Amino acid sequence: MEASGRLRRIRLAAGGGKTIPRRYPAAEARLENAIADEHAVRLLHGMLHGILEDYAPAPDPFLSDEYRKRTAANVAASHLWRAIREFAQREEGKRCC
Repeated sequence: MEASGRLRRIRLAAGGGKTIPRRYPAAEARLENAIADEHAVRLLHGMLHGILEDYAPAPDPFLSDEYRKRTAANVAASHLWRAIREFAQREEGKRCC
């Protein structure tokens, strides 16, 4: 995130285990320069849930494809939310003292 509170140089990928990670440049482009807030997190989650329809994780006898796709979207949104909160706390600390 830039000091302006906008997202920059976003990189999104899904994969792991037997599944080779793949980037999602269309989602990256939609988030580029977005304001880093709750709306960006919702946008990311919604986009990933739709984009991951193309995500084909390696077969797993214990977890369904849908579960792993939903989990990937949840993890990505969670990481963005955490980064936004940490950024806001740092910025607040700069103004505080």
